Amino acid sequence: MSTRKGDNSAFPYSALAPDEQTSQLVGSMYLDSTGLTQRAYIATKAMQAIVSNPALVDVFSNGTTELASRRAIEIADAMLAALEQQS
Repeated sequence: MSTRKGDNSAFPYSALAPDEQTSQLVGSMYLDSTGLTQRAYIATKAMQAIVSNPALVDVFSNGTTELASRRAIEIADAMLAALEQQS
């Protein structure tokens, strides 16, 4: 189980699990995908917003992609912290 905020899968899913004796699909089993984490997904969306608007690139990053990337991660961390406080 992850300990850092945002390390959970952005797209977890449930699936039927095979019964060990009959091999028939029964019940429901939670599976955690190995794709993007919640933090990476939110940062990706923030980065998309920043780079799609030239004015935001200048505001958030002084025109450099490295700084824009850092800002996107900071936005993701802030959003995860806010969501954590609400629960």
